[in-house]
Amino acid sequence: MSFLVPDGAGVVFPDPLPPLAVIAGTAQDPQIQRHPSVALRHLQELIGVNRTISLVGEFELFIETADGLLPVYLAALEGNELFEPPAGMRWVELLQCVQRPWLERELLRRAYDAMMTG
Repeated sequence: MSFLVPDGAGVVFPDPLPPLAVIAGTAQDPQIQRHPSVALRHLQELIGVNRTISLVGEFELFIETADGLLPVYLAALEGNELFEPPAGMRWVELLQCVQRPWLERELLRRAYDAMMTG
């Protein structure tokens, strides 16, 4: 399984995680939630792919930041073929991320788990 990540800027995009971000407890819910469809369309434009991108429903995670709770979505491409990554991004395997900070490794581990069990 491969993950599309920014070069040297974490594992989430389009913006990296803010400093001091931590995984929020499971009982916490933000007061206002945004529908992710706008983010999916933006993601599709950002990576320049015409294939279907959908959210992995089994993946639900919030990051606690100084500004409040931030939802993290896991998007998956239809099919198994990788495409040429856009400038500033690259494909990585989970085992290639062992040197990354704990939070980034944990996000990828949870994403992997959601994909394998979903």
